[in-house]
Amino acid sequence: MMVLRILCLLLAFAATVSVRSADVERDLARLDSCIQMKAQFDKQKEDRLQVLKDNLKSATDGNARYSVLYRLFTEYESYNFDSAYHYARQAADLSVTLKNRDFQVEAGCAIVFCYLSAGLYKEAFDVMGVIDHDGVGEEYQQQYYMMWSRLYYDLANYNNSQPYEEEYVKKGNLYVDTLLQYVPENTVYWYYALAQRQMKSHDFAGSTDTFKKMLALKGGDGKYHSTQAHLQAIAYSCIGWNLWIEGKEDEAISNLAESAIWDTRTSTKENTSTCSLANILYKRGDIKRAVSYAQSSMEDANFYGARHRKIQIGEILPIIEQDRYDLMERQRNLFILVIAIALLFIIGLLTATVIIRRQVRKLHKAQKTIDERNHALERTNQSLMEAQHTISEHNMALQKANDRLEEANKIKTVYIGKSFYSNAEYINKVEKLYKLIDRKITARQYEDLRSSLKESTLMAERKNMCADFDETFLKLFPDFVEKFNQLFEEKNRRYPEDMNSLTSEMRIFALIRLGVNDSERIANFLDYSVHTVNTYKTRIKNRSIVDNDAFEQLIMDI
Repeated sequence: MMVLRILCLLLAFAATVSVRSADVERDLARLDSCIQMKAQFDKQKEDRLQVLKDNLKSATDGNARYSVLYRLFTEYESYNFDSAYHYARQAADLSVTLKNRDFQVEAGCAIVFCYLSAGLYKEAFDVMGVIDHDGVGEEYQQQYYMMWSRLYYDLANYNNSQPYEEEYVKKGNLYVDTLLQYVPENTVYWYYALAQRQMKSHDFAGSTDTFKKMLALKGGDGKYHSTQAHLQAIAYSCIGWNLWIEGKEDEAISNLAESAIWDTRTSTKENTSTCSLANILYKRGDIKRAVSYAQSSMEDANFYGARHRKIQIGEILPIIEQDRYDLMERQRNLFILVIAIALLFIIGLLTATVIIRRQVRKLHKAQKTIDERNHALERTNQSLMEAQHTISEHNMALQKANDRLEEANKIKTVYIGKSFYSNAEYINKVEKLYKLIDRKITARQYEDLRSSLKESTLMAERKNMCADFDETFLKLFPDFVEKFNQLFEEKNRRYPEDMNSLTSEMRIFALIRLGVNDSERIANFLDYSVHTVNTYKTRIKNRSIVDNDAFEQLIMDI
């Protein structure tokens, strides 16, 4: 009873693992499909950017112009570093001209974001240090403290060594605590800031739950807020990392894949999910996908222009490529080993076959000797002579039968060739008749013409001749059409409309099968020019899957 319970538990565990693996494969397949559509998503992004650039050209009011500049920055901030920095700088200059302190804080944070994305932490600190946020609106206070927290969190990740990492996280947490005072509770940004604080404090389970609450928030129309698109990708990425640290591999991969899908759909080039997936899948042994995702991540980093991201991806990509090369090398060596073993096995088998056949022949010979001796003891010389005479008669009968079969085969071949040649001669006579009719028409000998027209119809005779040939040939070689088509790929195979007929191309090679190799004779038989026959032959050989020089020999083997 205990054994049965253990067996049931093992089966249930195996079923659960199988379902989870299927879910992971499904999510990765969705990501593969999404990456293939990356160019389409980028095109949509470029169209949106072009609309904004057109709006910028038509904007005359200072506030309206700033609004378009900042929207261009938000579109470029995770798409292209140079353009994002360009529009952030323009927005900052315009905010000073407008003397709008809210805009100055917002534009300053935009410049800091660009510096963080490029790994320029000193420059980011320099800009944050001169931003004056006193008296600005709550929305801009949120941006200010959010940027400070991200600056310290990113610096902690970049440093990744104690005691500095812990100190940077503490400072980041302080800014998050201040930020939460400006953000309404139970909103997207409130959950996002809290979840980031929990993750940096190593409360991974709590961070995952908070991110899930953030993802569950929807607007009044039942849809996610438009500003959540990039935040969703970040949330899924963070959940994936939390689960990975907790040892939940499959769930981690599914969430990182979902994050990468959102990044791809929104044309987010400054991302980490795809690279993280490449690293995890590489450790799991999925080298092919690891290389694909690492290359995709490198393409994004090159397009965005983030130097530190290129370095990060550049560290893992050569390792994955080297492992892929090593794997291919091992597979090649294994293949060679298998081939060598198979060859040795075949050689051994052939050797054993030869030895066995020799032993069998010796055994048969010995048995025959014994039989002959026993027969000599039992019968008289006269009986032996009669037996030999009977055997000779049988051999002669078999020889005659073989001669008759050979003669019949020769008659069949000669009959087909002669029949087809006679038909060809007959058609030539009909052609001469038509020429005679033409001359009579020219000479206005209409009475003679009337009698000539009743003799035959050339096309009908030639068609009948071909039909008779096809029918006779296929009776002798019933599998010719099928074996002929086996010399071509599936898409290049041709079948006659009637099962008792041949195509024009097959008819040429049917004649060759009968031993008619001369192109001029074939042309005369089929009423083609020699050039047409040669063109057909060359075209068919080029279309086949075998070497041109071996094609006609294979036809003869049918």
